[in-house]
Amino acid sequence: MSADFYAEACGRLEAAGIRQYEISNFARQGAESRHNLKYWERKPYFGLGVDAHSMLLSVRTDLTGVRFAAADDLNSFLAGAPLEVTEVPPERAMEEAFFLGLRLNRGVDLRAVAAEFGESSGAAVTGVVDELAEYALLERRDRHVRLTAQGRLLSNEVLKSSSALPRCLRRQARPTGQFCFPPIFMRVSLPESDIQSADL
Repeated sequence: MSADFYAEACGRLEAAGIRQYEISNFARQGAESRHNLKYWERKPYFGLGVDAHSMLLSVRTDLTGVRFAAADDLNSFLAGAPLEVTEVPPERAMEEAFFLGLRLNRGVDLRAVAAEFGESSGAAVTGVVDELAEYALLERRDRHVRLTAQGRLLSNEVLKSSSALPRCLRRQARPTGQFCFPPIFMRVSLPESDIQSADL
Protein backbone atom coordinates (compact mmCIF):
# COMPACT_ATOMS: atom_id res chain seq x y z
CA MET A 1 0.00 0.00 0.00
CA SER A 2 2.75 2.49 0.96
CA ALA A 3 4.63 1.73 -2.25
CA ASP A 4 1.43 2.31 -4.24
CA PHE A 5 0.89 5.71 -2.58
CA TYR A 6 4.51 6.66 -3.25
CA ALA A 7 4.31 5.61 -6.90
CA GLU A 8 1.02 7.50 -7.28
CA ALA A 9 2.53 10.64 -5.75
CA CYS A 10 5.56 10.37 -8.05
CA GLY A 11 3.31 10.03 -11.09
CA ARG A 12 1.08 12.94 -10.19
CA LEU A 13 3.97 15.25 -9.40
CA GLU A 14 5.72 14.30 -12.64
CA ALA A 15 2.52 15.01 -14.60
CA ALA A 16 2.36 18.44 -12.94
CA GLY A 17 5.92 19.22 -14.03
CA ILE A 18 7.39 18.63 -10.58
CA ARG A 19 10.14 16.14 -11.23
CA GLN A 20 11.83 13.84 -8.78
CA TYR A 21 15.51 14.58 -8.24
CA GLU A 22 16.07 12.61 -5.02
CA ILE A 23 14.33 9.71 -3.27
CA SER A 24 12.01 11.99 -1.30
CA ASN A 25 12.44 15.36 -3.04
CA PHE A 26 10.68 16.79 -6.09
CA ALA A 27 10.83 20.20 -7.74
CA ARG A 28 10.16 22.15 -10.88
CA GLN A 29 13.26 22.61 -13.01
CA GLY A 30 15.57 25.10 -11.33
CA ALA A 31 13.70 25.01 -8.00
CA GLU A 32 15.61 22.12 -6.41
CA SER A 33 16.50 22.62 -2.76
CA ARG A 34 20.10 23.79 -2.60
CA HIS A 35 19.98 23.12 1.16
CA ASN A 36 19.16 19.42 0.71
CA LEU A 37 21.55 18.95 -2.19
CA LYS A 38 24.45 19.95 0.06
CA TYR A 39 23.87 16.76 2.06
CA TRP A 40 23.57 14.41 -0.89
CA GLU A 41 26.57 15.95 -2.69
CA ARG A 42 28.68 15.99 0.50
CA LYS A 43 29.32 19.72 0.34
CA PRO A 44 30.27 21.67 3.49
CA TYR A 45 27.38 22.96 5.58
CA PHE A 46 27.15 24.83 8.87
CA GLY A 47 24.37 24.44 11.43
CA LEU A 48 23.53 26.60 14.45
CA GLY A 49 21.39 25.79 17.48
CA VAL A 50 20.14 22.77 19.41
CA ASP A 51 20.91 19.45 17.70
CA ALA A 52 22.45 21.30 14.76
CA HIS A 53 24.94 19.47 12.57
CA SER A 54 27.81 20.81 10.48
CA MET A 55 30.27 19.32 8.02
CA LEU A 56 33.43 21.24 7.14
CA LEU A 57 36.39 20.38 4.95
CA SER A 58 39.64 19.39 6.63
CA VAL A 59 43.11 20.74 5.89
CA ARG A 60 44.66 17.47 7.10
CA THR A 61 45.79 15.05 4.42
CA ASP A 62 44.40 12.03 6.30
CA LEU A 63 40.89 13.49 6.53
CA THR A 64 38.43 14.80 3.96
CA GLY A 65 36.17 16.51 6.48
CA VAL A 66 35.02 16.90 10.07
CA ARG A 67 31.44 16.73 11.35
CA PHE A 68 30.19 18.61 14.40
CA ALA A 69 26.95 17.94 16.30
CA ALA A 70 25.52 20.24 18.97
CA ALA A 71 23.74 18.92 22.07
CA ASP A 72 20.30 17.56 21.26
CA ASP A 73 18.48 19.01 24.29
CA LEU A 74 18.04 22.66 25.18
CA ASN A 75 19.36 22.55 28.74
CA SER A 76 22.63 20.90 27.74
CA PHE A 77 23.01 23.28 24.81
CA LEU A 78 22.47 26.35 26.99
CA ALA A 79 24.91 24.95 29.54
CA GLY A 80 27.59 24.98 26.88
CA ALA A 81 27.87 21.26 26.20
CA PRO A 82 30.83 20.55 23.91
CA LEU A 83 30.28 19.69 20.28
CA GLU A 84 30.45 16.05 19.29
CA VAL A 85 33.21 15.78 16.70
CA THR A 86 33.41 13.05 14.05
CA GLU A 87 36.36 12.82 11.72
CA VAL A 88 35.68 11.73 8.14
CA PRO A 89 38.66 9.83 6.68
CA PRO A 90 38.88 9.17 2.92
CA GLU A 91 37.48 5.63 3.24
CA ARG A 92 34.37 6.89 5.00
CA ALA A 93 34.00 9.74 2.53
CA MET A 94 34.08 7.29 -0.37
CA GLU A 95 31.39 5.16 1.27
CA GLU A 96 29.25 8.26 1.78
CA ALA A 97 29.74 9.25 -1.85
CA PHE A 98 27.97 6.02 -2.79
CA PHE A 99 25.13 5.82 -0.28
CA LEU A 100 24.31 9.52 -0.47
CA GLY A 101 24.85 9.75 -4.23
CA LEU A 102 22.46 6.88 -4.88
CA ARG A 103 19.68 8.89 -3.23
CA LEU A 104 19.85 11.31 -6.18
CA ASN A 105 18.05 10.35 -9.38
CA ARG A 106 21.18 11.12 -11.35
CA GLY A 107 23.04 8.62 -9.18
CA VAL A 108 26.79 8.27 -8.67
CA ASP A 109 29.32 9.41 -11.23
CA LEU A 110 32.03 6.75 -10.97
CA ARG A 111 34.46 9.00 -12.82
CA ALA A 112 34.09 11.68 -10.17
CA VAL A 113 34.51 9.07 -7.42
CA ALA A 114 37.65 7.74 -9.11
CA ALA A 115 39.05 11.25 -9.51
CA GLU A 116 38.56 11.98 -5.82
CA PHE A 117 39.41 8.62 -4.26
CA GLY A 118 41.47 6.74 -6.86
CA GLU A 119 40.76 4.40 -9.77
CA SER A 120 40.39 1.37 -7.48
CA SER A 121 37.50 2.96 -5.57
CA GLY A 122 34.84 1.43 -7.79
CA ALA A 123 36.32 -2.06 -7.88
CA ALA A 124 34.68 -3.15 -4.63
CA VAL A 125 31.17 -2.44 -5.92
CA THR A 126 31.42 -3.53 -9.56
CA GLY A 127 30.14 -7.05 -8.95
CA VAL A 128 27.17 -6.10 -6.81
CA VAL A 129 26.25 -3.26 -9.15
CA ASP A 130 26.08 -5.74 -12.03
CA GLU A 131 24.08 -8.18 -9.92
CA LEU A 132 21.55 -5.56 -8.82
CA ALA A 133 21.29 -4.34 -12.41
CA GLU A 134 20.16 -7.84 -13.39
CA TYR A 135 17.24 -7.44 -10.98
CA ALA A 136 16.43 -3.99 -12.44
CA LEU A 137 17.21 -2.27 -9.13
CA LEU A 138 20.25 -0.39 -10.42
CA GLU A 139 21.14 0.78 -13.87
CA ARG A 140 24.55 1.60 -15.21
CA ARG A 141 25.09 3.96 -18.10
CA ASP A 142 28.70 4.40 -19.09
CA ARG A 143 30.31 5.39 -15.78
CA HIS A 144 27.10 6.45 -14.05
CA VAL A 145 25.21 4.22 -11.57
CA ARG A 146 21.75 5.02 -10.27
CA LEU A 147 18.70 3.43 -8.72
CA THR A 148 15.85 2.49 -11.02
CA ALA A 149 12.27 3.41 -10.11
CA GLN A 150 11.91 -0.05 -8.56
CA GLY A 151 15.24 0.39 -6.81
CA ARG A 152 14.03 3.61 -5.19
CA LEU A 153 11.03 1.75 -3.77
CA LEU A 154 13.39 -0.85 -2.31
CA SER A 155 16.30 1.46 -1.58
CA ASN A 156 16.95 0.18 1.96
CA GLU A 157 17.19 -3.36 0.68
CA VAL A 158 19.34 -2.34 -2.28
CA LEU A 159 21.84 -0.48 -0.11
CA LYS A 160 22.24 -3.29 2.42
CA SER A 161 21.89 -6.21 0.04
CA SER A 162 25.50 -7.31 -0.24
CA SER A 163 28.67 -7.32 1.80
CA ALA A 164 30.47 -6.30 -1.41
CA LEU A 165 29.07 -2.79 -1.06
CA PRO A 166 31.03 -0.34 1.07
CA ARG A 167 29.91 -0.83 4.64
CA CYS A 168 28.20 2.53 4.89
CA LEU A 169 25.87 1.53 2.06
CA ARG A 170 24.29 -0.88 4.52
CA ARG A 171 23.88 1.63 7.35
CA GLN A 172 20.60 3.35 8.04
CA ALA A 173 22.25 6.58 9.22
CA ARG A 174 21.14 9.63 7.29
CA PRO A 175 22.17 13.27 7.79
CA THR A 176 19.78 15.41 9.80
CA GLY A 177 17.29 12.63 10.42
CA GLN A 178 16.59 11.73 6.81
CA PHE A 179 15.68 8.14 5.94
CA CYS A 180 16.59 6.03 2.96
CA PHE A 181 13.10 4.66 2.35
CA PRO A 182 10.93 7.69 1.76
CA PRO A 183 8.08 8.67 4.06
CA ILE A 184 5.26 8.65 1.53
CA PHE A 185 2.32 10.24 3.29
CA MET A 186 1.97 13.78 2.02
CA ARG A 187 -0.93 16.17 1.65
CA VAL A 188 -0.68 19.07 -0.77
CA SER A 189 -3.33 21.75 -0.36
CA LEU A 190 -1.98 24.26 -2.88
CA PRO A 191 -3.09 24.24 -6.51
CA GLU A 192 -0.64 22.25 -8.60
CA SER A 193 0.33 25.39 -10.53
CA ASP A 194 1.55 26.98 -7.28
CA ILE A 195 3.74 24.09 -6.18
CA GLN A 196 7.45 24.59 -6.80
CA SER A 197 8.82 21.66 -4.83
CA ALA A 198 7.71 18.78 -2.66
CA ASP A 199 9.38 16.68 0.03
CA LEU A 200 7.70 13.30 0.52
